[in-house]
Amino acid sequence: MLEGQVEEVAAALSRVCVMRALDIRTLGSGSCTSEERHACRRREAWRERREAELLERLGAWQAKFVGDWEGRAAAWRRRGQALREVEEDCWAATSHVTPADLVLGPFARLDGCSRLFSPLGPCAGLFRAAAQRAADGTGRRDETAALAQHACPATTPEARRTRRLLLQSRRAWRLLVLAWSLFILTQKERPSRADCSLLTLAAEQFLRMQRREFNEALAAAAGRRPGGGLLSA
Repeated sequence: MLEGQVEEVAAALSRVCVMRALDIRTLGSGSCTSEERHACRRREAWRERREAELLERLGAWQAKFVGDWEGRAAAWRRRGQALREVEEDCWAATSHVTPADLVLGPFARLDGCSRLFSPLGPCAGLFRAAAQRAADGTGRRDETAALAQHACPATTPEARRTRRLLLQSRRAWRLLVLAWSLFILTQKERPSRADCSLLTLAAEQFLRMQRREFNEALAAAAGRRPGGGLLSA
């Protein structure tokens, strides 16, 4: 259901987030060497540059989406007259999603995102589809994981964990874009500036939280507090 341009951005952001999560795990292992810390710091510098680029692209797509709101909303309302088509869209979007993804996902818990992921709001159809077909959705998720394993076997526990993190992160970013799109399309009047910017604001907030977690892990691995002082023995 997502357009190719934003799908590409969401996939790239998910990879950046997983890279950072893996470095945070390395830093928190208790056996991180100074060379590994420096490597983590270099990768973090690259990630910050990459994130800035991707956020700019996400903002451009967001502006384009909102700029054509009248046409998009009218097309959405026409489709809404055919309930079966809307239900099929919701199922296609949730084929690998469970109700827990919509309630406990990283973006659902962010300040300002409660309207996007409310079961009583624009995502109501997604909640219904995920709940009604939870067993089938879980099966499809397992099937996808099995196909990925067959195509490119993950032979170590670390590789399997990385693949699982990638799938989870990709799903979360796609859900954020989808939830925001539904929120904008279902507005009765042209959305406010604040509503239009919710997508990039949520992305920026999540990335800031991740960067803060990385910096705390880096400081702890180096034996220092994030503020700069040495940790007491």
